[in-house]
Amino acid sequence: MYVEGELPDSQFQERWRSIVGKTDGYAHMASIDKQDGHHYVSMATTDGMQKVENTLAELQKKGVNIKVLMLDNISTLFNVKANEEEVWIPIQSWFTSLRSRGITVFFFHHAGKGGLSRSHSKSEDMLDVSIKLEEPEEPEQGHLHSLMTFDKARAG
Repeated sequence: MYVEGELPDSQFQERWRSIVGKTDGYAHMASIDKQDGHHYVSMATTDGMQKVENTLAELQKKGVNIKVLMLDNISTLFNVKANEEEVWIPIQSWFTSLRSRGITVFFFHHAGKGGLSRSHSKSEDMLDVSIKLEEPEEPEQGHLHSLMTFDKARAG
């Protein structure tokens, strides 16, 4: 399940089709345009987390067992102050609960202007893997060209 916090639904679907193509019903997507009032309830709140949990439960009742949850991005979906560590305590608990239930969680976070994290490291404490994408010194023109580095990798 992919939760998109910025793009309009039509643009999100267009990008998805151009990158992923057909998914034969294996992808379930939520965009900001499909939300009440065209905004998400902050996923840093109990209400926001419960909305995701309710969607996961509804899909499971239909025989769809979500294995991967992608949250794009922290700034728009969680709407928390980047440097307040205590707001991450319930979020970490929720992510750990999802992981314990066999759901892999990807969350996307924009880097600051200097290329470093925009916040403290508390949001990364529970991560198994943290990947950083950077523009190479001499990027190839006409398509995405980036360097991928692992800031954190617990195993493998």
